[in-house]
Amino acid sequence: MILPMLSELSKIVPHPCFDRPFECYGRLEDCELIIVGENPAVQMDMDWWMFWNADGFNASAFERAYYEKMGGRITLTRKRVLTLIEPLQNQGISCIVTNADRNERPGGSMKVAPNDAVLKFLLRLPRLNVIVAHGKIAQNAISTAPNSVRLLCARHFSRISNAAFDDLRQLLIWQLVAT
Repeated sequence: MILPMLSELSKIVPHPCFDRPFECYGRLEDCELIIVGENPAVQMDMDWWMFWNADGFNASAFERAYYEKMGGRITLTRKRVLTLIEPLQNQGISCIVTNADRNERPGGSMKVAPNDAVLKFLLRLPRLNVIVAHGKIAQNAISTAPNSVRLLCARHFSRISNAAFDDLRQLLIWQLVAT
């Protein structure tokens, strides 16, 4: 199923693509969770397609490249995203991390490279169960979700309190693992 999805995706994401439309942790067609933020703050300067192969998105290679680019550091937003998806991945749940704008730049999206077509594509994933939209720009980008999908809105992960973030994490685990 990945090849038809990649064929469709290649029609909406240019080759090469030096932005970051999304990251996929697990099999694209099996993704149950999408986390939507504002825009990727770290400029990778790499073709996004280099992380794709016949099996899907190579998240491990992406993470290695990210850590190398950051000199081993990590942003607070990225730390929180990984904190959300790690326990889900450990349970075999595939996740997508994406943004309202796919341009890579610190300080916000500036609506330079809207990710609308990619978001529409992702909203049609067959096993999608939950969307987390963090921040107002992300919430505006995902104003409507399919009826079968639960939409959770939160403050931007760089601004949310630890307690509210922990509550969100527990809700996600309950929603995706316990059901």
